[in-house]
Amino acid sequence: MKRLSSSIAAVLMLVAIVIVGGCTRSEVKEPEAAGIAVGIEVPASIRAGEPFRVQGTLINKDKQSRTIEHGADLFKLEVVDEQGKAVQVYHGEQIINMIGYNVTLKPGEMYRYDSEQQVLPRLDELTLAAGRYEIVALAKFRVKNGSTEQTKEVRSEPVNITAE
Repeated sequence: MKRLSSSIAAVLMLVAIVIVGGCTRSEVKEPEAAGIAVGIEVPASIRAGEPFRVQGTLINKDKQSRTIEHGADLFKLEVVDEQGKAVQVYHGEQIINMIGYNVTLKPGEMYRYDSEQQVLPRLDELTLAAGRYEIVALAKFRVKNGSTEQTKEVRSEPVNITAE
């Protein structure tokens, strides 16, 4: 009897996980979702071993205004070296203020977000050794359209840089 109730409990737990997982699924699309494109801006010159900032952007490519909601960690950066090996850009623990932002973008409008005082260490600051790299910004946000809301994860087009 105990084995039967344990088996039923395990099956119910698995069903609950599948249902919750299905409800929170986000889609990854490059480099635009729901009319919002993700871009990335880097400095013209990068010195090896010195910190530099990378700016992620959201651009409303749609013909109507879009309302975006996001957290303090809107953009995360992914960096790969010349050999295609992922470079670890975030070291140790991070402190993220669980603040939320709500912004409406008009058609063609660009949005830049600076997490300076909300995330430590900064998510938009990198220090790289000499070499060539490819950087991609991954944005996670929610798009409101009337009474519906969709969570999106969108990657920017890759940007190639050289740290000298």
